[in-house]
Amino acid sequence: MSASAYHLLSCRIALPPFVITYDHLEGRTMLSEPGPSYPQTFTLHDDDGVLYFTGQAIDNGTDDEALIDAYEWGMAYAGTTELRINNKVEIG
Repeated sequence: MSASAYHLLSCRIALPPFVITYDHLEGRTMLSEPGPSYPQTFTLHDDDGVLYFTGQAIDNGTDDEALIDAYEWGMAYAGTTELRINNKVEIG
């Protein structure tokens, strides 16, 4: 594949709205450096306040869609019930 074709392909690939950087239950790093596209750090907790995941979300400046996606992923994947930013409950 030529460099120009690769560039066109890479421009069409959308970034996921959030990434999980650390799994606190497993004690392992999931993604060490998500990059500048993910400026918003969040945490996902269960209803007892137990920290399950730390992640980062895209900040598109218009709404919290990326954070809502992260919250819904946490509920479906691990049963988390709260999304926090700076230890303040934002969703849940």
